[in-house]
Amino acid sequence: MLCNLHSEPSRSLSISALTRTLLYSSGSASNLVTSMVKSNLVEREPSQTDGRVTIIRPTEAGAVTFDAATTLVLDTVREEFAGEPAESELPAVAAFLSRVRSKDPNLRRPPYDLPFDL
Repeated sequence: MLCNLHSEPSRSLSISALTRTLLYSSGSASNLVTSMVKSNLVEREPSQTDGRVTIIRPTEAGAVTFDAATTLVLDTVREEFAGEPAESELPAVAAFLSRVRSKDPNLRRPPYDLPFDL
């Protein structure tokens, strides 16, 4: 969820949009949001344009947690795959990732900078 929120320019999504990006049922997404609110990772706020809509956004603690998790995952991937791909391998990696993304419209661009375009 933090990744999906971080991927948005506004760093926020309505609960219904978040449900779609997570591929969860509305009940499951609501339970996850409630749990993450209790953990101070996200907050709910009313939409400024539609009183029926609830907006979910990361708290400061949620943003710090996401950044730390992203760093940890990238470090683990680097360790497991013995470093970054060689410059000559990047086009093949990018082509593969583009194919994967094209098959699922819910996959989003990574929220961090990569050394090549997807």
